[in-house]
Amino acid sequence: MTEGRGGRKTAFEELDNYLTDRPFSDSWSDDGIIQAELILHEFRADDWIAIIQALPGRNDPWKLLLADALNSSTSQHSIDVFMLLMHTQNPEVFFYVGNSLESSIDLGLTLSQAQILELQSLIAAMKEAQNTELLGVGLLELELAAYSSKTRTEKDTP
Repeated sequence: MTEGRGGRKTAFEELDNYLTDRPFSDSWSDDGIIQAELILHEFRADDWIAIIQALPGRNDPWKLLLADALNSSTSQHSIDVFMLLMHTQNPEVFFYVGNSLESSIDLGLTLSQAQILELQSLIAAMKEAQNTELLGVGLLELELAAYSSKTRTEKDTP
């Protein structure tokens, strides 16, 4: 394994090792998520780049844990991770990512108009793929619509 800063593991390597082979269970909800969030708070720009590069090769259980750990992230770097995670074909991962993204938006994560439109398109595509109107991300849809409206209003205001 490549060693990071000063011969120690990078924050990404710590998180990757922590999430690998960890079950999504009650113990995750009780203790695991807190540890993962603490590791995420140590992330630097290079760790965010590493997670984005590694994400396509990770399995769905790993992605579920990551989505849950990002639940309160307001780092602008996390937007890229959320966007990649939302491109999943797995409805369970989509649901968890959507709920985490909604929480992060509520806590102050800001999205561009292009990101809002892309997310709305991804939600519509998942609804079509699942042949349903209910994905469990209805609050995120409302949040995106309100956020989009607010963004347009701010642009129109001199």
